[in-house]
Amino acid sequence: MHPLRKAVYFSIVNGDLLEWLLAGDVSIQGWMTFDPCDRPVTPCDWLVTLRYPDPTPAGHPVRIDDLSRGNVQRYHFVSEGSDEVYFEIGRYPDETIESALAAFVEGVVSRIDGIEIGERERSEVAGHPATRLEIRWPGKRRWIHFLDVDGVTYRVILNPDSALNFAILDELHIDRNKNLSEN
Repeated sequence: MHPLRKAVYFSIVNGDLLEWLLAGDVSIQGWMTFDPCDRPVTPCDWLVTLRYPDPTPAGHPVRIDDLSRGNVQRYHFVSEGSDEVYFEIGRYPDETIESALAAFVEGVVSRIDGIEIGERERSEVAGHPATRLEIRWPGKRRWIHFLDVDGVTYRVILNPDSALNFAILDELHIDRNKNLSEN
């Protein structure tokens, strides 16, 4: 993989090009690899790995918060002192896309004043079809992707205002065959 790439990200809704973002040059040389199976999760049946910068290009450390509870496993990546990295990956084994999406919307509406929930859009994450929502509140916005991989719902949240988050999204891999021999 080349350590420097130019990337263009866009979303298509009902066959129409909705928006695009030229991420520009993003160096991925020296990025860290995150694999939830390296964490103390037993048994580990995640199908995900991703790469992220630590520190960010501006020199900010990236903190990984484990927000897992019960059967839901979530990891939140955030650059300390900047908006360069805001990325979350979650695994919801007992939820459908519809139930996870409904619970997410109910939760953010109850926690964030002035939130606006956008329309559902078709998207793609790590080569898999996904449903995307955009949420906005004063001074912030997030894209939330929900996808099903082999009957397990995953959620990816990112700040679309930082090109670095799209580079992380580009480094997200969901391997259908990982861990199948371990079960």
